[in-house]
Order: sequence, then structure tokens, then C-alpha cells
Amino acid sequence: MKKFVCLLLVALLLLPLGCKKESGKSREKNTAAKTVLAKTATVDGIETPNYYAWYYHVQKDGTAMLDRYVCVSTQDALTLPEKVDGYTVTALARNAFRDDVLQGEITIPDCLTEIEGNPFNARTIGYSIAVSASHPTLEIRNGALFDKRESRLICAFAFDKDAIPEGTRIVEDHAFRNVAVGEVYIPASVEKIGQNPFGYRQTHQMASQFSRITVAEDNPYFKVHDDALFDEREHRLISVSRADFFERSQNGEDTMHYVVPDGTKKIDDLALEMIWLDSVTIPASVKEIGINPFTGAREIRLASGNPRFTITGGVLYDTVEKRVICCEYRNDGIQNEHIVTIPEDAEIIGDCGLVNVNHDLTLPDSVREIGENSIVNNYSSGYEGTPVLHIPKTVRRLGTYAIRGYRFENDTLSLNGGVEIGVCAFSNVMGLTDVEIGDGGAIVHGGAFQLNSGADSQPLQRISFGTGETVIGRYTFGMCKRLESVDFSEGLALIGEKAFYECGNLLELKLPKSLSWTDPSAFRNASYDEYNPTIDTYIRHEASTIELVINRDTYAERFAKANDLAYRYAD
Repeated sequence: MKKFVCLLLVALLLLPLGCKKESGKSREKNTAAKTVLAKTATVDGIETPNYYAWYYHVQKDGTAMLDRYVCVSTQDALTLPEKVDGYTVTALARNAFRDDVLQGEITIPDCLTEIEGNPFNARTIGYSIAVSASHPTLEIRNGALFDKRESRLICAFAFDKDAIPEGTRIVEDHAFRNVAVGEVYIPASVEKIGQNPFGYRQTHQMASQFSRITVAEDNPYFKVHDDALFDEREHRLISVSRADFFERSQNGEDTMHYVVPDGTKKIDDLALEMIWLDSVTIPASVKEIGINPFTGAREIRLASGNPRFTITGGVLYDTVEKRVICCEYRNDGIQNEHIVTIPEDAEIIGDCGLVNVNHDLTLPDSVREIGENSIVNNYSSGYEGTPVLHIPKTVRRLGTYAIRGYRFENDTLSLNGGVEIGVCAFSNVMGLTDVEIGDGGAIVHGGAFQLNSGADSQPLQRISFGTGETVIGRYTFGMCKRLESVDFSEGLALIGEKAFYECGNLLELKLPKSLSWTDPSAFRNASYDEYNPTIDTYIRHEASTIELVINRDTYAERFAKANDLAYRYAD
């Protein structure tokens, strides 16, 4: 801790005036480590409303750490704030961009000197990172962001043949997630590698790139054995060297049955990603397994005597974390013959946990988290042919693209408040007409219910939110063409860009007194064409105008008048 404080003091001496440290009196405003939604954010010395929905907490030294980001307005470039609610921003949390999407150029101000893990481990639509030449702790090298004090590679945003330069000591978790990894050379200087830096969960196309991993002969910590990168100290399988694996396959060797070496204690996230296997065998020595390492394994075998993991009902399960790791994969159209059963005490359905499960699925009431790309069915055929999913109210988080290819029991979904819903979490489900979120607030990321429609589905019609702080991201209800009722309660804070885009049936919307900011485009409908299969043509629907129901002397009143929107008073 003393070392951290000394480094921080040295860094602060180098900061520009716009990032100067707060006075002692200012630091006393809030010392509780509670995450809150910022009311204002200062960028390039200008204080504005919190347009990008930054959540933060105040650290013990009186500075702020950014904990979470919700995109509520499109940007070609995003500059992280120098201050939030008057507190100088010095740190970025590990999961700051989880459940959202990164795009454009991201600029990190000089005052933000501490980055926890790899916060940029998120889906992207093409992004880059910029820091100033005078930044006290960070720099850009070879298309990657580095902490120059620790020679730590935080994340790569453009692949370079010398992606891990000599002198690098640490490579962070999923550092190369958002680039197509080719040949990777790990120099002798590397001492620590986080969770599989070479796993890629965004698209099958890029995940299937034939990467080759080689290690300097004089590196004492990491070796490639049987086409897989291992940490010798931790007995940890980090990642398969895909190019070598497929080369052996082309030479006629049996690569369809992979046996994790006996003595292995840890298997990293997506370690055997997109390796199509008839079987994989896990030895009794394995104590930790990350995000679905076996995305292409048709059969998973577990050696007897393993005290932590079980295979029950076709599911690999972590009994300590109460996490569904994965199910056996099917991609041959016979998934109906493959029935999976979720353990009754399961709390987490992990990222990529249930892929290509083509039958009705009921999650137990114990489940509180559904990860990214977690429950996916690729065999749906129309509304009647789509399996039914039951989600308990207890779920508190749904990751990016959490659910695809399912419809809901009675076409309804009910969740307790305090929930976070990731980007496009429900955008590829069918028959969801009614959604109810209880008291306690909600964070709803962009496009969560977007495109919730189809020629043979029943798209969203009604949604209600209970009391509590609520943020609605951009395009959240975009193209929900039959949405006719939205009920917001007190606590609604932000509504993002084009949140109700092409919601032609939504004629009225009541905005509570608590609303503090919304994008001018949020309530502007547009004309749209809808395909009618009966007459095999598109029918033109003209846009309607949403009438806002507002209270006097509120932000909503000022907003409606400034943007010439139709409104009436609640009284």
C-alpha cells in the first residue's frame, strides 16, 4: 500500500491542471466504497451531465474509480472523464466495460493512472486506445496498451507480429480478445500470463483463425507441450496452439480425442476454443476450470475422484462456484436427442455455457447470473418450433447476447429489481410480449430488447419498471414495432439515444420527475417497412409521434420544450 501511495503522489506531481488532486475538504465528501451513478462528468476541463452513464466509487484516498459504463449515446470517440461529481478519476475497474460494446477511439486522460486487469475485455465494433505522450503510467506500443511501470500488456486493439515485445513482463486476461491472432511469440521476459489472452468470444470467424504459439527457449515459466501453452509453475493449461493442432490433424494423426495432461491443475477460459473434438478427458488433478474451454467437444469425460467437478445431465458443473461451465456440443442437427439438465443448486450459467441446446429449459430459482452468449439455440424454426425458456425472478445479471433462439413461458418475463441486462441480451428471442422489472432499479444496456420482432413472432408489447435508479441504454427498444405501453417509475435517471426507435405503436410515455438526462433522438419515431408473408411484400407504416406526459418544473419539461416534442402535463 505504501508503494502504491508513493507512486500515486509522484504521478500527481506530473498531472496537468485539469486533473489536479482534490483538497482534503473535498475528499471528505464521500469515503464510502459504494458504486453510484455520476451526475456530472468532466471531459477536457468541461463539466457536463453524465452523458455516458458512468458509475463510480470513491476510494480511500478521495479519488474515484470508474466501475461501470453504459453507452447511452453513439460516439465515434470516447474520452474517459477526468472527474465525476467533482472527484478526480484515477482508476478504471476490471469489469468497467462488461456487458456493453466498445467502438471508436477511447482516450484515457493523464490523471487516470491505475487500470485494474483488462477492463477492455468486451465486445467491440472496431476500437482503438489513445493516451498522451506525457501520460505518467500508460503508453501505446505495437497496437497495444501498456502499463509502462510494470511492463504490463493490458490489451491489444491491432494485431502486430511483434505483439508481445521483448521486455514485456505481464500479459493480462484476454488481452488479444478483439484481434485476429496469428503467430504469437512469447519472449523470455514474460513472467505472468493472465486468463487465456488468445481466446476470442466475439465471432466464430475470428475464433477459428489458425493461431500458432511459440515460446522463447530460455523462458523459465512457460512451455508448449503437445500443441498447448502451459504455465509450468501453476500447472495451468492456457491455450491450445491451433495451427499446430490442425497441422497434426492434416498429417493424419488422431486429434479428435484430447486428453488434458495428468497433473494439470487449472484450465483457462476458452483454452480449446473452436477445436472440434469427439471427446475431451479431464484428469482428477484439475482444481479450476474457466469459461467454457471446450466449445467444440461432443463428449466431455471426467476422471473419477475429482472432488470439485461433476458431469450430470450432459453438463460440466463446478460444485464450488455453483456454475454451469458447459454442456457437450452438438452441431449436426440432432440436438433434440441431447437433453441437458441444470443442477438444482446452480447459481451461475457461465459464458457460452449452454450452446445448441434445442429443447425446453427451466432454470432453477437459485440462478442469479446468466453470462455472455450463455443460452444459445441455433435450431429454431418458427415460433411453434422454438423451445421455451423459464428464467427465475432471482436473476440479477444477464450478459451480452445472453439468450438466443428461445421463447418465454406464456410469452412473459418477470425479474426482480437491481438487475443488469447486457447489450442485446433479449434481441434474438421470440414471443416475448410482456416484461416486468420490480423495485430496486435496473441497468439496461444498449439494444437489450432491440429487433425483438419477426414475421412469425409476437414482439414486445408491454414493459414496466419498478422504483429505483434506472438507466436505459441506446436503442434499448429499437424496432419493437408493437410496443404499446412503457411504465417508468420514480428513479428513472437516463434514457439513451433512439431508445424507442421505430416503436410506431407507442403513443404515450410518462416521464417521472427523477429523469435527469435523455438524448434528443430517444422519442423520435421513423417510418418503417414490415414484411407481410401472406402477400409476399412489404407494407409501409408511417411514424407516429409519442406524446410525453410530464410534470411541471422538471428536466422532462425543459427537454420537451427545447426539442419541440409533443407533451402534456400529468396534472
